[in-house]
Amino acid sequence: MLPRDWIEGYLYFLLRRRVAVSLVVGVGTLFFIWFTATQLTIFTSFFDLMPPNHPYIQLYIKYRSMFGTANQLVMVVEARKGTIFDHPEIIAKVDRITVDLLHNVPGVNGEQVLSITHPKLKTTLTSGSGIKVVPLMYPRLPQDQEDMEFLRQKVYTTEGVRGFFVSPDDTATLITAGFWEEYFDLATMWRRVQEIVQREEADGLVKIYVAGPPVLYAYFNEALSKMGYVFFATGAAIVLLLWFYFRSLQGVLIPVFSGLMSAIWGLGFAGLCGFTLDPLVLVVFVLITARALSHSVQSMERYHDEYLLTQNKHEAIVRSYRALFPPAMVSIVADGLAILTIAVASIPLMQKLAFVASFWIISIFLSVVTLHPIILTFVRPPKAHPPGRRISDVIYEGISRGLIAVGQGNLRWFVVGLFAVTMAFGVYFAHKLKTGDTEPGAALLYHDHPYNVAFRKLNEKFVGVASQLVIIAEGKKPEAIKEAKTLNDIELFARHMTQGEGANGNITAATLLKKIYRTFREGDPKWEMLPTRDDHIGQLFYLLTAGTSRGEMDRFFSPDYTNATITILYRTYNNEIIHNAIDRAKAYIAEHSRPDDSVRYLLAGGLLGILAATNEEVEWSYRVNVPLIFCVVFVLSFLTYWSVLGALIVMIPSIVAQPLSEAVMYLAGIDFNINSLPVAAVGIGIGIDYGYYVLSRIVEEYEETGDFDEANRRAILTTGKAIIFTCTTLVVSVVFWLFFPLKFQAEMAFVLMLLMIFHAAGALLFIPAMVSLLRPRFAVARAEQRAEAVLLQAGASR
Repeated sequence: MLPRDWIEGYLYFLLRRRVAVSLVVGVGTLFFIWFTATQLTIFTSFFDLMPPNHPYIQLYIKYRSMFGTANQLVMVVEARKGTIFDHPEIIAKVDRITVDLLHNVPGVNGEQVLSITHPKLKTTLTSGSGIKVVPLMYPRLPQDQEDMEFLRQKVYTTEGVRGFFVSPDDTATLITAGFWEEYFDLATMWRRVQEIVQREEADGLVKIYVAGPPVLYAYFNEALSKMGYVFFATGAAIVLLLWFYFRSLQGVLIPVFSGLMSAIWGLGFAGLCGFTLDPLVLVVFVLITARALSHSVQSMERYHDEYLLTQNKHEAIVRSYRALFPPAMVSIVADGLAILTIAVASIPLMQKLAFVASFWIISIFLSVVTLHPIILTFVRPPKAHPPGRRISDVIYEGISRGLIAVGQGNLRWFVVGLFAVTMAFGVYFAHKLKTGDTEPGAALLYHDHPYNVAFRKLNEKFVGVASQLVIIAEGKKPEAIKEAKTLNDIELFARHMTQGEGANGNITAATLLKKIYRTFREGDPKWEMLPTRDDHIGQLFYLLTAGTSRGEMDRFFSPDYTNATITILYRTYNNEIIHNAIDRAKAYIAEHSRPDDSVRYLLAGGLLGILAATNEEVEWSYRVNVPLIFCVVFVLSFLTYWSVLGALIVMIPSIVAQPLSEAVMYLAGIDFNINSLPVAAVGIGIGIDYGYYVLSRIVEEYEETGDFDEANRRAILTTGKAIIFTCTTLVVSVVFWLFFPLKFQAEMAFVLMLLMIFHAAGALLFIPAMVSLLRPRFAVARAEQRAEAVLLQAGASR
């Protein structure tokens, strides 16, 4: 622990220079208020969700102009009655939507807008002059039923249209639009898309469903407007709890001031650094603000106790903060450094969260440890209340006495055994938790949410256009994919991948060439194959590209014929499908790649490639992050008590909480992904301060009594009472998120509530039980040193 004279020196400095210190902190607060008001931005940046150093992401960035961005919107236009070929107006609607997406939605990647009316969707026609590759909608939009039947015939006979852009039952058609991440304007996109949907649905002819990552995050933005109600309800509930506990204005205002000041410094720091905050992690910041309230309540409670003993405000301030300084400092530093370890992940969202949250937590040192003693010199001392007269005292002391009874006698062994069973329970189920989403959209939104309804409709009607894994065949020499052997190898690879779990189709350059070759043989299906000669392959490529504009074939092969894509389509995806697809591709490449091949196969693009990279980074960083958190906490705990046993006693609740949090997520069906990682990491160490406050108070009381059971009793009746209240406050700080329209926020609130209750139980049950059973030597040694110091001081005063 810090030397007592250092702590007293700091406190006396604060009290002597209280005006100057207040002015300095006030100027700093104004500085951060300005950055919060002018520089802070809250929105989802798609690049922030990707690990930029991962090879899949580097490949995606390098080739996304070729195979398109993963930031793709998909729109299902479904006929309310009959099929899409029954009404020419439905095709006209599709054309209007396509043109609107191309020209009126900012950030759109024009090469990635596709529909049955877009000229990039091609078909082959045979005429007296030969074979031509023309737009599917050639020569014009359908005007009558004869035109509609001609369109139906082309859809049925064109590879890659039926099942991909027209549903097999002909009742729906698909429109896709990709967006450049760096130019994407989420709010404007969503407003324009909603205008399009309302306009085209107005006559009752069609029903439109919209899905894809941009739409998912647009719904998050819509939910942001309802966060104000959650914040208001949370704030009001905390104020009522503070009044119920302290029954004084200063008991409400001082903790609230501490929480708000830390929030201003944290948000201002984010604005100063130019960070954007993702709305999905705001629940973490709410919890950190509640942590400031927790430290504030601990200090206020101790100050009240000391004042009632001394009846001297100055002496009560020094005595209370001298005792609280070590546990407050070590818990603040432990929390701050623990959450900073999240920055080991290379995902920008994680790193920004780590830096902002860590600074936010460290600012509690100023808002509570530094300013509280100063504020208390300016306000009136607390009034004495007759013991047991306040209902809050009756409730909290009743709970405290129950905890004392459980922590004594043979029940101590029951408590230790219960923690051991909890640990075993957590370890057993924790290993079953998989990284990644178990179902698209299910991790973030409720089952009946319009987005999930749209995504299910998409998967019901089409062959997984929105869920793609893209593999690059990168040429080792110019025009590598014009070789018959290379194309045959690409087709074999695609066929192998299509046999994997969840896959139900593929698209490659070979798919298009085989269709043209079949046309040469009067459309006979048995001739849908690749020629064996390179010059014939070259002729097919010429026919394929002769009727196309620049860039129209980029999603299949590069203009110089050096690189090509292998696109595997999935109806849906989850962590197992993604993991198996990547493993299947890696195994095939390892087995079939040869040094003399003209191409090398590179993983992985498309939505599944992005998710695979993110899942791998999340899993790796969490496995590194957890040991780092425990190492940081152990070192700080050891330096606080100068005892390995003391460090372990205070850490065991957090050690048990780690697998317990994973078990809870697994059993509750909560996905472990990029959004839940920081919440899970925060949940491990967020209650460590309970342990520090309790163990430090036990050691302090043992110095006075020389009896561990009596020290436990006193600690729980004083510090324990404050912990019960602060735990209640922390639970209230997240409980209203249970009613938030986003499923993710509600689930994270549920996990955090359980973990905070567990941490409080660990501090109030497990730590006293362990101290009573083990009677740690470091506490005895400190009591002996204290007794010797008192004797020496008494001898010197004679």
